[in-house]
Amino acid sequence: MKLLKSEEKRKCEMGNCKNRASYVIRLERMGIKSVLFVCEHCLRDLYKLIGEEIVPKSIETLRLRGAQTTKGA
Repeated sequence: MKLLKSEEKRKCEMGNCKNRASYVIRLERMGIKSVLFVCEHCLRDLYKLIGEEIVPKSIETLRLRGAQTTKGA
């Protein structure tokens, strides 16, 4: 999956949005409909929703867990 700046003048494809798409999400191995045109506003909303669902672990947490597993071994 890739996120690219859009060179085309297309409408955003997210729901009822009427903005112009400024980004393209290119999906791999999807066949005919392999791109999704998204405006900056919808992309930010999507980023926020993904961030609420999938929280990345901090490097410090991973280091602490790694240190605990090596001490117990």
